[in-house]
Amino acid sequence: MLDEYLQRLTDAIHASSVPYNIKNKLTKKCVPGWNSTLKPLFDRAHKAFINWKCNGKPLHGCLLDEMRVSRGDFKRALKDCRISEENIRNEKIMQSLGNKNMKQFWSTVSSVREDNFDPPTLISGETNHNKISDKFSNMYQEIFNDAKCQIENSNPKLQDPNLRLGQALYNFNNRSIYLSINNVKPTVGPDFIHLYHLKYGPDILHRIICKFFNTCLLHGYLPPQMSNSTIVPLIKNKFGNLHDINNYRPIFNSSTFLKIFEYCVFLMTANTVLEKAIPQIPST
Repeated sequence: MLDEYLQRLTDAIHASSVPYNIKNKLTKKCVPGWNSTLKPLFDRAHKAFINWKCNGKPLHGCLLDEMRVSRGDFKRALKDCRISEENIRNEKIMQSLGNKNMKQFWSTVSSVREDNFDPPTLISGETNHNKISDKFSNMYQEIFNDAKCQIENSNPKLQDPNLRLGQALYNFNNRSIYLSINNVKPTVGPDFIHLYHLKYGPDILHRIICKFFNTCLLHGYLPPQMSNSTIVPLIKNKFGNLHDINNYRPIFNSSTFLKIFEYCVFLMTANTVLEKAIPQIPST
């Protein structure tokens, strides 16, 4: 039932967000030199066109000549800027450096720098994709399943046999769901549910998620769709040895529901397990 519940909830979120997807959206490319050179010419050409149109679109006369001349000047300047695009960018970088505007300098360098990166095909002597994947899998399993990383429970509160379950772990409420959604970093999971789907959703969606989490907590079960995650190796130092498997760190691509659930558990158990001074969340 929980598997079907989560699947229907996911389908409903996908269906509700379909009308907001813009298909075939053209990405506007910024033209270097627009503000300094092209914008005045564009405003002049646009003004001449509006003036020519409002006067009945005459086929001869000064209004038509002004529109043609201003449009030609803009097109020639636009062509020149596109041809010398790299030179204009370099000049702006030098100007920001000469003005000692380091923030603008590094911002311009970051925007100009090419981020195209081809991953290496050789990792620790292996070129086969499956064998490379197995190497990463074995290495990360040894790290995350290491028995030395597991600490024994030394909290006397949790060792008290008279301690009730409600004193150690409370049910989630709408407030905890709201805090978790606003504290988790915005990402998209393998189920293509983005955090913004939940953050900007209606309050009834938060109540539905709250009831779902409480049911999972009550039955001690998480649907595989929610708990399954993908580990993506990310390069630590791109200037280092890209063929060394130790130069990669694991990044978990997990479901947004799982991240919110984990944060809710953290909020509810921080005072008892971690013994940190986190104020209790009022129930709603």
